[in-house]
Amino acid sequence: MALIGTFLRGSDGSFTGTVRTATLLLPVEIRLDPGRRPTGPDYRVVTASEAEFGFGWHTPHQRLGWFVRLILDDVTFPCAIQASLVADPVGQERFRLLWSR
Repeated sequence: MALIGTFLRGSDGSFTGTVRTATLLLPVEIRLDPGRRPTGPDYRVVTASEAEFGFGWHTPHQRLGWFVRLILDDVTFPCAIQASLVADPVGQERFRLLWSR
């Protein structure tokens, strides 16, 4: 898994940070979706210009406690990126975005 971003958790449950890849440097916010349905995503990922960039699910995990499973997509990508937002062991409000193929 490659580290492609770092995020801070806000008091409202959102996460703010930057996605960094070889060709992309993009500030994004991972927001709780206020209109979420039981089978729909828990989060929406939006850029600073409010363009939708992906979505995610709050996922329980036996060892980690929980993480956010994300699907990120953009017209410039050959296909969607699957990533995980996990707590950083350094700080409680810090999170790492890990890309997995």
